[in-house]
Amino acid sequence: REFALEHERRRKAGSQKSSASASWDQQWCTVARQAARTQAAGREPHFDQVCHLRAGKADALLIELLGEDGKVTAHMERSMHAIASQGGICEGPFHLPTSDDAHCTLHGRVQLRRIETPHRRRHKI
Repeated sequence: REFALEHERRRKAGSQKSSASASWDQQWCTVARQAARTQAAGREPHFDQVCHLRAGKADALLIELLGEDGKVTAHMERSMHAIASQGGICEGPFHLPTSDDAHCTLHGRVQLRRIETPHRRRHKI
């Protein structure tokens, strides 16, 4: 809208293309592209890494989404015991409240796996 209004203002003023107007167009496009990237990242975040962590039943699962500044923008907490009692699987979508009272939807699942330590057998001589 801002771009269209500026070009309409120039047309009414009878301004011809100049280096100043070309510079304004380029700057506006740069800002618009960055805003589109930021908005897309908020709607469809992508994760570079999925971690497998050791945890006990008494532990809590805390998922935090961090902004570019490193601050928590959304979070979710679940009890490992509650997930284990549901068969070890917690299906999304997960609705995470954000720091600005909006909501973020995280699609995925949490799956617990039992880790067993192999027992060493003692041989009798």
